[in-house]
Amino acid sequence: MALAMVQVGGCVKSHDVIMTVTLAGSSGTASAKADISRQELVTENRKSPGRPPGRPKRDGHVSGRARLLKVARLEFGRNGYAATSVDELVKMADVSSPTLYHHFESKMGLFEAAARDAYDRTLTAYRAVVADNATFQEVIQALIDESIVLMREEPELAMMITTMQFEFRRDLELARRLRPALLEFREFFYDVAERAPLELRPTPQATRDLSHLLVAIVAGLATESMLLSRAEDIQNMFVALRRCMWPTP
Repeated sequence: MALAMVQVGGCVKSHDVIMTVTLAGSSGTASAKADISRQELVTENRKSPGRPPGRPKRDGHVSGRARLLKVARLEFGRNGYAATSVDELVKMADVSSPTLYHHFESKMGLFEAAARDAYDRTLTAYRAVVADNATFQEVIQALIDESIVLMREEPELAMMITTMQFEFRRDLELARRLRPALLEFREFFYDVAERAPLELRPTPQATRDLSHLLVAIVAGLATESMLLSRAEDIQNMFVALRRCMWPTP
């Protein structure tokens, strides 16, 4: 929402950093979709009984570890770390408590894994739409389009990353452990910034500043999308963004 500073249009708006992001459990469209996802997850997991601990998983079934990660992204993203209990996590994932402790050692271990997983899935999606020979403007357009897809199809990713950002500041040990994932995310946007014309990044510091702005744009889009209550308003926000960045003559 801010790329006029990047001179592609004339509108100047800014937001703060992905992933800075929302208040988990907001009443917006993404939160409603997360509620639907939560119900679908419960229904999906109840289709088949849970496995006794140690029993090999059956072919065609999602592993307990994968189910825990999916549930963790949703529940931590909606409710935050403190308000999410181990009992609720294992119930939603249709596994036993020993399964959680076997794979992740602790609730904090699961939170850390879910945060890394959310970053990895988001980065994988972004990297997939960035062509090697694409211009800076083409890359920005592709990333905005992919952000729309992610917010529509997997809103819990942004919610999880948001929650992680708040916990990151409260827990120094968690911050230390998640720092590599956060740096990888920021370095991706630094690589994008290096594609910008030299007039937009005349110095190495200007390139770094531009990369921070790009992260802030993605973060702001995620934040506002989760706070807006109507899908029409979200769509119109992106239309307005495109007008600012690529005004028609």
